[in-house]
Amino acid sequence: MVLFAVRQPPIATRLVRLVLTRVPGPPGATMTVGNVRADWTSRIELTGLAITRGDTLLAAVDTVRATYNLLSLLGGRLRVRELEVAGIVVTGASPTRAPGAR
Repeated sequence: MVLFAVRQPPIATRLVRLVLTRVPGPPGATMTVGNVRADWTSRIELTGLAITRGDTLLAAVDTVRATYNLLSLLGGRLRVRELEVAGIVVTGASPTRAPGAR
């Protein structure tokens, strides 16, 4: 029953959003996800993944799809069989100039 419930995209999305609040990221940054689809035993798909600091977008990914080995995950190791990433955007602050540089 619980596995069936977390397979539903609205519930899966809420669960991943909760996990993202506990994942360490860049200082002062927030990680968000738009939608999650998963069977939780071997695959997951995240869409609308973003890392922001205030109003500044640091990085975004349209879609991340992964297949993984559940037994290794339960054993404390994440073993990804396949990873597909589409629509990557990474931004950053201007590099700091060395004193006296032009």
